[in-house]
Amino acid sequence: MPIITSNPANAVFSTKIICGECGYFYGRKTLHSTSEKHRKVVWYCNRRYDGEEKCSTPSISEPDIEKYYLIALERLLSDKESHIADCNAKLNNESALAQLKEDRFQAEITLETLMTDIQALVQENARKSQDQQKYREKFNKLVERIDKQKTLIADLKAEELKMVGMREKLNRFIEALARCEGVMEFTEQDWGDLVKCVVVKPDTLTFEFKDNSKIEVAIQP
Repeated sequence: MPIITSNPANAVFSTKIICGECGYFYGRKTLHSTSEKHRKVVWYCNRRYDGEEKCSTPSISEPDIEKYYLIALERLLSDKESHIADCNAKLNNESALAQLKEDRFQAEITLETLMTDIQALVQENARKSQDQQKYREKFNKLVERIDKQKTLIADLKAEELKMVGMREKLNRFIEALARCEGVMEFTEQDWGDLVKCVVVKPDTLTFEFKDNSKIEVAIQP
């Protein structure tokens, strides 16, 4: 399968390339920026020049990132139908998302009940004289339960949004795989829809795709 590379936009690799030694993102630098003839864009670990201990992970040019990505993509496509089937299996399993929605619904009902209880407590205290210390204790306990319930609902909403986002990523991943037929070339859209991150080590790049599959590519001398 022939491979064609192109020159991506400046930000297309941002927050995608990770140093396999320190875990920091790679940053972009233009070498020989005043010379059109010798100008070269490379990416390297943002901690390369921080402190005494420097990472040994290499700098990589943008054309090489594209080249290694297309090598990894070609390997991914060799088992394309299996990857698509796995993604569809995850998408078809809606029970976890349905359970999250049900848990959030029940948590919201509980919160409504607690809000009604604290309003009733305040109204009762306004209507008749009672031990204010006991009233305050009851009030504070209800406030604490309400705060915990709000936190629970917020957590459930965040988890629900995360799962919805995951499903959207899987759908885009499947669509991108379907687009990659015949001659392969680097496109920003496919890169963005397919690649979660790239972990750089001294001799290899490990491409982690958005279906959680990982493909290791040796860095060529």
